[in-house]
Amino acid sequence: MATSVMLLVAEIVSCLAAGLGYTTTSFCFSTFGVPDKSLVNLAKEAKSGDSDNMEAQAAGYYWKNIFPAFINFTRDRNGAPPNNLLSYGYAILRAIVARSLIGSGILPTLGIHHRNQYNAYCLADDIMEPYRPYVDKVVCNIVETQCIASPGIASPGIAELTPQIKKQLLAIPAMDVTIDGQTSPMMNAIQRTTASLAKCYERQSKKNIIPRNEVIDRHRSLAKINGQNN
Repeated sequence: MATSVMLLVAEIVSCLAAGLGYTTTSFCFSTFGVPDKSLVNLAKEAKSGDSDNMEAQAAGYYWKNIFPAFINFTRDRNGAPPNNLLSYGYAILRAIVARSLIGSGILPTLGIHHRNQYNAYCLADDIMEPYRPYVDKVVCNIVETQCIASPGIASPGIAELTPQIKKQLLAIPAMDVTIDGQTSPMMNAIQRTTASLAKCYERQSKKNIIPRNEVIDRHRSLAKINGQNN
């Protein structure tokens, strides 16, 4: 159980590194959808418990580059748009994870990496991390639709949560998620994740099942092959 749970921090950084692989090419670091090498390197350096604070370094770089430069984006839950869209999407995701944890017989309060006596959902905040790029993808698509047509100005289309935008964000639970080669709606995928975590706690398994980005997996495979050939 300890091995699976402690490696979750490294997976969080890996998912940050992979997040842009889900977005449209307008917002990818690479035209070919390959994750930025600096983020991949941070993911490789992540240790159990994240003693070197790799997640924060990856997050800083990620948020600086995920949206078009003219937005001058800084991640702050109470900040300027599209922070409002991200916060709304993450609230939906958090609710799904918390409900699934309870359904798996796990108290969502006792976190692994997140620890805060005033937060009743620390574990939910941990488990939702690998799923955040799916929310980011939806928000990136909304920003692309609303802002790219009028570059250089803040689009009023993302200044508030319109019914149309809410409709797109409320579709997040039904997004396709692939785990171990099996594709299912996100709600079902999260149930697999929390059920596998329960088995880890019960020492019935050493593997916590979470989604992995196919782009970064291909990148790692190629790097391994190149290393063997050199």
